[in-house]
Amino acid sequence: MFSKKILALCISSILTLASTGADANDNEQKVRIGKKLATTNVVGSTPELVKGNIASDKLSKYQSLQSKEDLETQYSSSIKVNKSQLDGNKKRSEKRFEKSASHLYIYDAAVLLKTDVDGDGFYSEIRVDFDVDANVAAYYDVFAELYIREEGTSNWTHYYTTDVFEIYYDDSDDDYRVTTVFNEGFPTGKYEIAIDLFEYGYSGVVDSLEAYDDPDLGNLPIEDSSYEQTGPSTNVSISTVKTEIFTDNDGDGYYRDFKISFDADVTTGARSIVAKLYQKSGAGDWQYETESDVYTINGTSTDDTIAFEGDWQSGYATAYYDFKIELYDSATNEFLATASNDFGPLVDVPLEDAGKDTQSGGTSGSGSGSTGSATTTSSGSGGGSWNLIGLFILATLGWLRKKGS
Repeated sequence: MFSKKILALCISSILTLASTGADANDNEQKVRIGKKLATTNVVGSTPELVKGNIASDKLSKYQSLQSKEDLETQYSSSIKVNKSQLDGNKKRSEKRFEKSASHLYIYDAAVLLKTDVDGDGFYSEIRVDFDVDANVAAYYDVFAELYIREEGTSNWTHYYTTDVFEIYYDDSDDDYRVTTVFNEGFPTGKYEIAIDLFEYGYSGVVDSLEAYDDPDLGNLPIEDSSYEQTGPSTNVSISTVKTEIFTDNDGDGYYRDFKISFDADVTTGARSIVAKLYQKSGAGDWQYETESDVYTINGTSTDDTIAFEGDWQSGYATAYYDFKIELYDSATNEFLATASNDFGPLVDVPLEDAGKDTQSGGTSGSGSGSTGSATTTSSGSGGGSWNLIGLFILATLGWLRKKGS
């Protein structure tokens, strides 16, 4: 049972804004921008319309605005700085059975099944959590290769290489996690994951973990996005999303106000739309937050960005939040498009309300790879490294469990 706290923020296929100077790192920690991870613009099933105000125990302030902020240019700038291509033809080495070191090992692993759009019990998005430890009280730089295969088959498909991250001895606050959206090439079935661990600067696998060693890595019900049953296509889509967070008075890594910007496109002409914003934390249900004024989007123009600015006053727990944007025709109320966990900037945003931001503590609630015909989008974060571009800095939280507790 994987019981350790995860202290690093997963960012799915996020390419952070490039900047320089003394304030650059601060901006990188607080701004995320990304494109749609799925391989299609088909929207999900028409949602049940949610009307009314925020729940009575919540108090927040919102405003919406339309600007000429060019998210496409910002995203392109990010690509030039941080673009990373993985070798989709990488084969898993048979030399993994000949471990090159004994001082490093994978202590435990677990898989969280995250997204099942059509509710058939097979998931197109998962998260793999794993903890690397050492039997010597020292710091080590490590990285891991992740592989997947359908149960009953022999060939592993490499789908992700982590960043180099730092671990210390058997600390509980250096776990690593990788979130993956399976885009194409993974038919409905049961799959298993394998993790190969390496020490940075040295050759050879230092440890491996498979379902044989840890059952949590096997019997995984997975299908790619193309197998998820979806609704009809429309001529409206959301192409780019940007999330910014601003105020953290108590320095705990959770913020009270934020701005979510997005660029919506229509294939031809113009369209008047209303955008609705929802949020949820953990495995909770989507909760309606606010909706925009009526705005007009024009073709594929990049100067019609819409943004929600939110300031949470009370009634919101200290947690990681996911957001969802839904677009509707302003005249007919036709459901046009949605963006949620298929955009990395909308996932795992560390927030809390203003009341909690004046206190100490609180309770808390990702690169891409291609494998030929089988494609995924993965992101990973964790370990003791604090200089990974595109990741939020998170303060160390209490209640960390020691091994054996």
